[in-house]
Amino acid sequence: MAHMVRRFLGRVTVGLGGILLALLVMSCTLNVVGPDSAEGQDQVSISFLSFTAGNPTHLAAGALAEAVRLNHPDWTVGSMAAGGEALLTARRIAGDADFFFARSSRALELEWQVPLHPDIDFADATRYSLVMPISSSYIHVLVTSDTGLDSLSDLVERRYPYRFGSGAGVTRLLYSKILEYYGASEEEAEAWGVHHETVVIPSAEGVEAMKAGRVDVGLTFSPVPNAYFMAMGLDVKLLPVDDAGLVSLLEDLGCVPVVIPAGTYPFLNDDVATMAGPYPLVVRPDMPDEVVYEVVKAALEHSDLLFAVSAEARSQMQPDAIAAAVARSRTVGEPYHPGALRYYREQGWID
Repeated sequence: MAHMVRRFLGRVTVGLGGILLALLVMSCTLNVVGPDSAEGQDQVSISFLSFTAGNPTHLAAGALAEAVRLNHPDWTVGSMAAGGEALLTARRIAGDADFFFARSSRALELEWQVPLHPDIDFADATRYSLVMPISSSYIHVLVTSDTGLDSLSDLVERRYPYRFGSGAGVTRLLYSKILEYYGASEEEAEAWGVHHETVVIPSAEGVEAMKAGRVDVGLTFSPVPNAYFMAMGLDVKLLPVDDAGLVSLLEDLGCVPVVIPAGTYPFLNDDVATMAGPYPLVVRPDMPDEVVYEVVKAALEHSDLLFAVSAEARSQMQPDAIAAAVARSRTVGEPYHPGALRYYREQGWID
């Protein structure tokens, strides 16, 4: 039976970081065909939306789209890059994002974004359902060796006037939480000489900022390994995120303890403990169950496409890892889509 979902034509203006973004949402109708539907029904139209062009999820979005096309050549399936976090957020608010990637834990996203959107119910406007684990974003705290900083606590206890670089969103929020945990605030850090530059550290611009000396402490979430860090050619170290109290705080926000192995980067001679946030494929919650079921089925039947573009997908898209992700989602209150759960139950991976 075909299920019908309608998107409504609208214009949404979103205030984000002082920037007004106007996004015209094109209206379209999805005639969703289940796997047992009769031939001749209108085809499904879906898209996979990544963060920015060239980002690891951009390749993953393309691989997912191709996997679905292989199973459903009659569907209209596309993949595209939103063009940055602000535009991705705008498209989500507009209801114009089908399948996309959650870039941090939901708790962190809401804490950061809600104050930026006081005129709407941000939590409701950006709801999503989990579909499957694809990758994780590992916390990287990079410091140049000339700072003499050896631990996260040094960021506060040393009162060193470092030059800090991070994005304007979740990573900036994470930095403030680290400072608060060690008994300081961003305002206090500025008072002892800390300077902040808004720059995405795992990017050409971020590496250049560190090479030029504008940044000597960089903080980011990033999949491992990060290609930009592989070739940065700087005398840097990676600070561990292993303080028990801080680990517990981050676990409450949906992060998990992980290790970045020695040799992952040329400058990494020893294993480094850190935390990682989930980087799952998610979907707007009103997507029909049959569509989500078929997307999960196609992704796992053609998993080699994902494995070719994501080093971590191979371990994440295994039955045990999927079962663990579903269990964890119940603990942190982030629901899986019923269509995805149906597929996992049919395979015997979850109860």
